[in-house]
Amino acid sequence: SHPTADRFRDASGRRLQAGGDCHNIELWWRGLVCEDLTLMTVRRFLLNPSRTAKQGAQINVGKESPEYQAIVNTLTMHPDDMQSLGVAAGDSVRVKTEHGEATFQCEKGNVPEGMIFVPYGPPTCRLMGGSTEGTGMPLSKGWEVDVEKI
Repeated sequence: SHPTADRFRDASGRRLQAGGDCHNIELWWRGLVCEDLTLMTVRRFLLNPSRTAKQGAQINVGKESPEYQAIVNTLTMHPDDMQSLGVAAGDSVRVKTEHGEATFQCEKGNVPEGMIFVPYGPPTCRLMGGSTEGTGMPLSKGWEVDVEKI
């Protein structure tokens, strides 16, 4: 066995049995943990943006208010999904689409596993393309997005 490969473990701490050199670089970016270095975990989720009642109430205060900014910069995720990413409430995550990326503060919530919820706002605008398919609003529902802890 390769001496460096023996130092890698999966997310549960089980030592990986790698014979010879590590050839599959994708494994490195999918969350392997080395005794010396924790590499990024990236997972694919279904994005579900929409408006919230809190967001509507805060619009009277103004979109530049700290309260409104906190709302639109928060992502809600199922607790098991948070655990699989190694994310705790309040941690930052990066969400990427084919059009762009945005950073959110993570919170646990009543969201189906494999789905994330984000309120519409400036961060979600960075995730959307320009196509409206004639609806007047850029398409944003049901996208598969990559999420990683930062």
